[in-house]
Amino acid sequence: MPFILIAIALAGASLVFRQAASALYNGTPWAVELCSYADKLCKQPNYLLYAAGAALVFGFLWKLTASDK
Repeated sequence: MPFILIAIALAGASLVFRQAASALYNGTPWAVELCSYADKLCKQPNYLLYAAGAALVFGFLWKLTASDK
């Protein structure tokens, strides 16, 4: 269950960074500040989606191996 929550949080963060990247060109203050802290994530918010997918796969495998015992 915690892996699903981690995946949801990572997917939400990816959405925020995607919106910040779009708003950055308008000079929106929150987007400028956020992208100044994490420039790479503003340029590639998909990295967070990859981590969310990995968390789901890891959680699924964990649950699958734990049920065999």
